[in-house]
Amino acid sequence: MDILFELNDQVLFGVPTRSQSPPHYAARAILRRVDGLFGLMHIRAFQNYMTPGGGIEPGEDPVSALKRELLEETGCEVSRLEELGTVYENRGSADTTKYSYFYVVHTVGETQPPALTQAEQDQGYRLCWHPLEEAIRLLEAFRPQTRQQVYLNARDLGVFRFYRDRIQK
Repeated sequence: MDILFELNDQVLFGVPTRSQSPPHYAARAILRRVDGLFGLMHIRAFQNYMTPGGGIEPGEDPVSALKRELLEETGCEVSRLEELGTVYENRGSADTTKYSYFYVVHTVGETQPPALTQAEQDQGYRLCWHPLEEAIRLLEAFRPQTRQQVYLNARDLGVFRFYRDRIQK
């Protein structure tokens, strides 16, 4: 899958630190419902929005991991998915590297109740549906308080903008 963009401490904070740690891998979705609305996870504890998805477990491929994560976090089943690209993060200040494989995922049928972890429940995770421009506006409006939040928001906002630009061509 093609690299869409790289996020690193130089790009986000003007600091040239680099991590040499082995990478973590995740699969994430631009989740699209049949009515054209887009799903974002709202996390009440931080008052932010992010794309659904999560880590790829040992022995899992990205598509299987994404389907599992979507069912757990959102209760949505996949009817169709398209590869979008990969975001590479090199968080030198946190000595972490990460590849997030992004897909455009079209949902099918009614959503099931999500199977959130206790931590996700405690933080107030819930799926919200928005028109594309509203989803982008919500990501733009967030004011991160930590470096972790800066990375997550830059990743998701960058991918949503890339997707919007691609479909407008």
